[in-house]
Amino acid sequence: MNVKRQDLKRESPKPVRLEAALFALGRLVAVYAAGALYTSASQNRPNVALFNRSWYNRAGVEHVMKFCSRAEYESFLKQVLPFEHMLIGSGIQIMKYYLDISRREQKKRLKARAADPLRQWKESPIDCVALEHWDDYTKARNKMLERSSNAESPWIVVKADNKHEARLNVIRDLLTRLDCPGGRKHLAHPDRDIVFEYSRDQFNQLAE
Repeated sequence: MNVKRQDLKRESPKPVRLEAALFALGRLVAVYAAGALYTSASQNRPNVALFNRSWYNRAGVEHVMKFCSRAEYESFLKQVLPFEHMLIGSGIQIMKYYLDISRREQKKRLKARAADPLRQWKESPIDCVALEHWDDYTKARNKMLERSSNAESPWIVVKADNKHEARLNVIRDLLTRLDCPGGRKHLAHPDRDIVFEYSRDQFNQLAE
């Protein structure tokens, strides 16, 4: 399997004026096109593209920080599932993992990041005000999960306060979902108290 990482990170998650005016998911079409060409050039061997929160920025950071209008936000939530279904219908596997951490853990990590010279490169102006907007981010998260998860393209929630356990269980869950000939799915046993497909009732119980 060929793994090609598409790095979409920028100094700020705020879209430039041209991006804000474009179809939000259109930013990613070029990446998928490049991936398809790479796969074809590699004798039809699978290609893996990894995205961080860039895929869903409009439902989170852009909405909370007012980087997009209300109409643009609602338009994204209406369009994202049909867009993903189109990709799935063309033979692309999509796995969406939402790593969820507590407010206390977020505060701890941001404090450590600010104090550690080796981690300060991760810090951004958005991080500096993240805790001030905790309730807004929580509401945006809940709405995003509710409106952009279904049986065909589910969100997979990961309780991630413990980084080690979270990473191991994401790997185990990923192995159970990948269409990989010769894979031994029975050897992967993710802890379903840590990683699980989103359902409103289960998620709300864990969030309490």
